[in-house]
Amino acid sequence: PFEGEGEGGLRSPVEVEGEGGLRSPFEGEGEGGLRSPLEGEGECPAKTAMVPQKEQYKDKCNLLTGDSSILTGNNMSQPKRIALVTGGSRGIGRAIVLKLASQGVFPYINYLSHEDQARETLEMVRRSGADGMLCRCDVADHEGIKSLVKDILQQQRRIDILVNNAGVNHDSLFMRMQKEKWDQMISTNITGVFNCSQAVIRPMMKQRWGRIITITSVVAEGGNAGQAAYAATKAAVLGLTTSLAKELGGRNICINAVSPGFIATDLTGGMADKEKNKILPQIPLGRPGTPDDVASLVAFLASDEGGYITGQVIRVNGGLYM
Repeated sequence: PFEGEGEGGLRSPVEVEGEGGLRSPFEGEGEGGLRSPLEGEGECPAKTAMVPQKEQYKDKCNLLTGDSSILTGNNMSQPKRIALVTGGSRGIGRAIVLKLASQGVFPYINYLSHEDQARETLEMVRRSGADGMLCRCDVADHEGIKSLVKDILQQQRRIDILVNNAGVNHDSLFMRMQKEKWDQMISTNITGVFNCSQAVIRPMMKQRWGRIITITSVVAEGGNAGQAAYAATKAAVLGLTTSLAKELGGRNICINAVSPGFIATDLTGGMADKEKNKILPQIPLGRPGTPDDVASLVAFLASDEGGYITGQVIRVNGGLYM
């Protein structure tokens, strides 16, 4: 029973509604992880748009801060690549942002409701000698995402890498799953991936270079009691990944999915030892993974060196699911 999502985390099977159903606390979103109410969740109806710092963009309530033209401190007048990382404020998402920035990529850090953590992530990027921008946007907002990508293209003239990391989860026995919670997971975890991927495909095709990497979860293949809806949404993007790989391979666009297992993040760190001890014995390597374990793979897939890998689902789970 695990997870993985954005943050990568699996968590421990926990009793669901006291009926004996297991479920796992996850992580979530903005960081890349899942969790219940995650980033993008829905409490924050704010749509998306990018606005220059201290300025409003049209009538949307988004922020965009940073220097769009230079990477400071590393003698580079232009970044090597431009990336959009959804759910990039914390956890796995943050680790991905930092890893990409360390390799000369200029990251657009998407978030929805964790602005303080998103700003911390941007400051960490800057302290490393690189730079990036923040962009507040609900990935489920089709027009907002189109607008966001349009702004990135106006600023950078290209977009090279998309990391679909944003996600939400609501644990519940299937018989008790509320329709609105189901719809929310579909909107963020599936439609959000559709919105972001569709928005970047055309410019990538023109460039004849692109990378789309979607963070899924170990439950997509292994399942977990109490997480049927979440598992269904994460499994759906596996089919999308392989199909898009066949559609876009001829344009030198590589599409892959990364499936984290039990990843140590702030959220999983708060789990009771009893719950952790239910999961750890199932991991052959005997330990949780780290956000950097996931981020290092994502960065490789996003690089030129990953240019002959496409249509794959790569597991980062210590052997939890084989």
